[in-house]
Amino acid sequence: RREYGISIEIRENAQAERERERERGDVAYVDYEELDPLINGLDHLLKLDNAATKLSTFEAQYRTNGYLSVFRFNTTGGYGTAVSAGGRRGTRLILRPTGLVEFRDMLKSAKAVIDEARQK
Repeated sequence: RREYGISIEIRENAQAERERERERGDVAYVDYEELDPLINGLDHLLKLDNAATKLSTFEAQYRTNGYLSVFRFNTTGGYGTAVSAGGRRGTRLILRPTGLVEFRDMLKSAKAVIDEARQK
């Protein structure tokens, strides 16, 4: 039986990669069976706004079994999103405003590649 999924590596310092320096990074694994729920969870995070709570600040999180976490939170300037790999102390990457949509779309593309491989 074959197992399918993806790995996501998040590095602490992108500049160091360009300079070929050693840097700390963490990896999260997402099984194929988790991809659709993750994509749907990201869709829900994208819809989250200040009407979700009466509190002045919020943070919502989606976490996979393989230590990938996606966070959506409000700030004084709008909303922020972060992705983390490797559990509680894992590397966290703050995404630009369009980053969550781009990340979701990359996951959809990865799933499509796996779907094609499974058909063979």
